[in-house]
Amino acid sequence: MPILLGFLASEKVIFEKETNAVSIISVLHDVFIPVIRSVQVPPNTLVPLVWAGFTMWYWEQRDENVWYEQFLSLTGSGGESILNSAPQQFQLSLEKPVMRIVTRFNNFPVYRPSACFLRLYMRTVGESQWSEAMSYPITLHHTFYPS
Repeated sequence: MPILLGFLASEKVIFEKETNAVSIISVLHDVFIPVIRSVQVPPNTLVPLVWAGFTMWYWEQRDENVWYEQFLSLTGSGGESILNSAPQQFQLSLEKPVMRIVTRFNNFPVYRPSACFLRLYMRTVGESQWSEAMSYPITLHHTFYPS
């Protein structure tokens, strides 16, 4: 299996064209959502919020010519799945030893203040079983306003 060098959530990931350098803007750890105190937020409410999961893998010699795939899942504090990405395939080699994958999301759950976890799952292409490679905590906070 490749070595996981980095995994996090952020508002934006930018690749510089000439050098291929990566800039990660506004790492998400705490998300603050304004809520009117007298209004009950309906279950499963999502708001538009563009954000991304960023993963960086490093090649090991035994990974030559092996295809992997990963997907991300945002889960609630009880482990329930809230948002899932599509699987993304990648291959590492001596010529391309680092793989950086950006998974974009267009909304975020806001129905209850709690801890969420962005979970990274991976497997070798063709295998049936996914394994969790890492989880990244994100805490949702409600900021109350008077009604």
